[in-house]
Amino acid sequence: MPKIATAWIAVLKAGFVATIATLGAAPALAAEEDPWEGVNRAVFRFNDTVDTYTLKPLAQGYQKVTPNVVLNRMRLESDAEFPRGRHRQCVQ
Repeated sequence: MPKIATAWIAVLKAGFVATIATLGAAPALAAEEDPWEGVNRAVFRFNDTVDTYTLKPLAQGYQKVTPNVVLNRMRLESDAEFPRGRHRQCVQ
């Protein structure tokens, strides 16, 4: 068998073992109660609604309205500030 096929078989075996191990641990994790679950679900629902009905349409409208010339110019201006812009990227 070629080395590549052998490597893929090893990867598939490892994935299968990891999946079985995760499924075996699921009932133990489900038994634990999360006291913040209700709050987390409410916050997620709120954020998802705001994203779906406000932020996504705004972003799509901005992309349609703003010409590529403006977007390219903004990119060039940010590249023009070489010392400040590059040092921020290096810090990250």
